[in-house]
Amino acid sequence: MKILVVDDVEDARIYLERGLKSQGYTVMAARNGKEALDTAREWKPDMIISDILMPEMDGFELCRIVKADNELKRVCFVFYTATFVDKKDEKLAMALGASKFVIKPVDPEEFFKIVKGAIDNHNEKNLPVPESENANKEELLLKYSESIAGKLKKKVSELEKEKEATQLLLQEVYHRTRNNMQVICSLINQQSEILKSTEAQKAFKKLENRIHFMALAHQKLYESQNLNKINMKDYITDMTTTLLKGYHKRAAEINFEFSLQDIFMPIDEAIPCSQILHELVANSINHAFPESRNGVIKLCLLNTEDGGIEIRVKDNGIGFPQGFDIKNTKSIGIQTIISLAEYQLKGKVHFFGEKGVDCKLKFKKKKPKERV
Repeated sequence: MKILVVDDVEDARIYLERGLKSQGYTVMAARNGKEALDTAREWKPDMIISDILMPEMDGFELCRIVKADNELKRVCFVFYTATFVDKKDEKLAMALGASKFVIKPVDPEEFFKIVKGAIDNHNEKNLPVPESENANKEELLLKYSESIAGKLKKKVSELEKEKEATQLLLQEVYHRTRNNMQVICSLINQQSEILKSTEAQKAFKKLENRIHFMALAHQKLYESQNLNKINMKDYITDMTTTLLKGYHKRAAEINFEFSLQDIFMPIDEAIPCSQILHELVANSINHAFPESRNGVIKLCLLNTEDGGIEIRVKDNGIGFPQGFDIKNTKSIGIQTIISLAEYQLKGKVHFFGEKGVDCKLKFKKKKPKERV
């Protein structure tokens, strides 16, 4: 006895396939009605056990086509579903020529008895005759359309509720991540206050700032309507304002110029970009304009013609020290920039230091991934 199992849910399909094989049946499986129909025409099963709501072709349509096919119409057809549970759904299934209509879940032993009973009827040539052969086809089609439309509407509503719940959960995750980072910043700040070494205090302050601006990225996600992406234009303007406040003595001496396109980045691009931007801007504020010199820091963010992204940070300060070697520098900031650019963003970063410091980063956009 050959049985074809049809279900778009892999776990359910495998579970049913293994159970039937344990009873001595020869079993094949399909993921939807279209795939099942192709398999049935080639393999000629004795029975089809099918779910109803599936992509490409649903179970009702599969049953209708099978029962209208001269070579397949005597195949025993059993519906096994958890979605279509109304009496009118069962009535439609039987009208299409199904032998049984089984609602999940069912005890395995009970289900195997149902299968055996349907097979016994099959062997006795006692198969139901579809109403389409005896009754008004338009009425049957109307029943089918109403049933499918109702279930699809219900399914869409369920998916919308699931998406809303997932969005709320993600917002909570971003919110807690940001709060945890702020706690870490506070702990670092408290620890730095008891240090006597000025250099150690500066190192702790840099670490605190790095974590703070990672937290800012999560804050932007928490506030965003789209939990998958960050508006980097908004992030950069907020970052520079916040960063300059930390150097309040320089606020009147340093100006920012922006050339920013509206570019949205996923979190796994936005975080390394935010770290790179923080390192570059902080470096310019700290080192480009000694002795209270006035200066300008330009920030650019744009889409490139080849489908990539370009980020540029340029100041009109004193530039790199004479003999400065980017490749062999021991600066943690520059090492961090190069590492993030090449290994996380898979891009290229170039430094120019003749008239101030000019850093240009280019990388390819990743293919979008929906997380919600």
